[in-house]
Amino acid sequence: MNLVIKPSMLMEKKSLLPLDELLIFCIAKKMCLHIELVGYDVHITVNEKFPNANKVIEVFGDWRSPYIDGRSKHIGATLISPFLFKFAKISIPHKKLMTLGRSTRSIADFIMRNLFYSISRGERVYFTRLDGTPNSASVDDFSDRLRKAYLWMIKSFIKEDFFSNKNFDSLMLSATHLNLNVFKTSLLTQGVHEFYDVVKEKSGDKTQREYMDISLVRSEIITLLG
Repeated sequence: MNLVIKPSMLMEKKSLLPLDELLIFCIAKKMCLHIELVGYDVHITVNEKFPNANKVIEVFGDWRSPYIDGRSKHIGATLISPFLFKFAKISIPHKKLMTLGRSTRSIADFIMRNLFYSISRGERVYFTRLDGTPNSASVDDFSDRLRKAYLWMIKSFIKEDFFSNKNFDSLMLSATHLNLNVFKTSLLTQGVHEFYDVVKEKSGDKTQREYMDISLVRSEIITLLG
């Protein structure tokens, strides 16, 4: 079963009957839901192809920096991973569809809420670098919509002033490369440190300031640190 929508429809807060039918079919037949960017469209598919042997959620695409990856299993690192990832495809097995709420939530909220719930339960979620992920405006738009939905959703569960920072998107990436203490919650702070350790290891002899142009984030960092 397959449904094709425009990326703009991801943010609409209304029930979409074909999608609702897909979800019912997915759960009833114990299959897997796939949300994938294909060209300039979003394809939503249900089939028996699970993304991994563990039948857990897997996100495909690319990291926003070549110096970070998904090796850390720390829950804090996994919680902030959606902010550091460029999405191309998300696969959600039927057992991981823990919330629907399609009558009042957008499709993007539905996707990211299930991702957040799975991470919060301590389940392994894979963020997989997909060879050939295009660096295009369509990928950026798709990712931006999903990250915004994740941000609005996570703010209702974790109270952090940093989530409301107008430069949050760029600062979140900067924090992992410069080891900035941007969170008050120790779990998320440790997540940033986990990514920073990866950055140090992958950068080799380079310093973080050699591969990241500080001038691009200087004003945001000054604003953040007061």
